[in-house]
Amino acid sequence: FNVFDSYSSADVDTYPETHYVVYAAEEPFLLTDYQVVWFHSSAESPTAWTLYGCEEYPCDSGVWHVVDTVDTKRVDADAYKHINSTVDNPGYYQTYMWDWTDVTISSNNDGIRIRE
Repeated sequence: FNVFDSYSSADVDTYPETHYVVYAAEEPFLLTDYQVVWFHSSAESPTAWTLYGCEEYPCDSGVWHVVDTVDTKRVDADAYKHINSTVDNPGYYQTYMWDWTDVTISSNNDGIRIRE
């Protein structure tokens, strides 16, 4: 599955070892804010992450700039929750990497569920 495929019903169930998602745009763009939605339960939800940006794709330079850092805990396990984030350090980047630094793993330990 492609997380950024314009189909909100498609999701990706990744494993704990896969702790990031990379988005590559056709040209650099300025990201100023974004929204994360937790669905139904706290299981399989990222609770802390760092968003990085790279000026080119692929990121051959290996230079990733910290765009945003979020650290929050899931407390309302049975409801949708929207987290709106205004980025700390906006810039024009062609590649963005969302790196999860803390994840609530479900009891069946099958990873992180994400969708656009």
